[in-house]
Amino acid sequence: MNNINKIVSNVNIEYPSYNNSNQYNTNTAINKVETVDVLSFTTNDVKNSFIADNFFEQFGNGNYGVDQGITNKVYNENKYINEAPRILDKLQNKYNFNYIDSYQIMTNMDSAGACTYAAFANEIFTHFANDEEAFKNKFGFDMYIKLNDGTKILNSSELLIDLFISCNIGTLFQVSENNNLYISSKDSNNTIDLSKQRILDTPSIKEWYLNSKGLKYTQTSHITKNLLFSENDNEEINKLKDTLINEFNDGKSIILSANSGGNGINMYSENGYVNTNSFGVGGHAVFVTNVDQDKITVSSWGKKYYINYNELNDTRFDIVISNIS
Repeated sequence: MNNINKIVSNVNIEYPSYNNSNQYNTNTAINKVETVDVLSFTTNDVKNSFIADNFFEQFGNGNYGVDQGITNKVYNENKYINEAPRILDKLQNKYNFNYIDSYQIMTNMDSAGACTYAAFANEIFTHFANDEEAFKNKFGFDMYIKLNDGTKILNSSELLIDLFISCNIGTLFQVSENNNLYISSKDSNNTIDLSKQRILDTPSIKEWYLNSKGLKYTQTSHITKNLLFSENDNEEINKLKDTLINEFNDGKSIILSANSGGNGINMYSENGYVNTNSFGVGGHAVFVTNVDQDKITVSSWGKKYYINYNELNDTRFDIVISNIS
């Protein structure tokens, strides 16, 4: 069986239905989250309250997790000069795209919705933090790469591309009679039409993708906050804080998404802060790398940011708590 058949053994993917019984809609308060039983972690999978933060910190040079714009940077920035040919070669010889389609994928993936792919990629990398050999066995490529200056970084480009292509066959991509993949959805400028891409905001598509790698994805809880908390009332925030700390210390992964319609979420770094509404795409998903009594630490755009609990009072968000096994 060749590469394309392995990737698209069933082009008309039907994702399993999702039982909404674990979704919690909160109007004025965070309800108590009750999780379902999940498989135990193996020795190599054990996570504690600091492993994700320490894992991403080791790369230094300002690199902290997956940058959703990495494929465009690989194509255009000199420090990735050896990476561009490698990724283009993968697109053309592993996935069987022609050069023009390969170029469009690399330079256009960073769009509305790309943050959901980056957050999920961070979750995957963190799961394999202690076992890069197991990662390669499951995904078929290295977990790390070295740039021409010797810098070791996560192989984010390859994982994002594999996610993006695999999850968008039937929407953005089709298979030709010659068994080649090609971009089937293009806009008026003859460019890939990313308005039709799948957003990784439901468990079924994540379940399908990881199942294709011999892994299991379990979404244990989903917290949705649609309205503002009561003014000067910290009870809801304290409930949320306790839930996140307990789930994180139990080894769960957490993805926080700021939704449109609120004031956005301020993300702080040593250089100041950025509000998620400034991205102009109606929302933003980030991967949580640590939680404590004072703040939430996240990876966004491959950088480290902090979020204050109290500033979640006046915004709308979703929090997904999950496990890979």
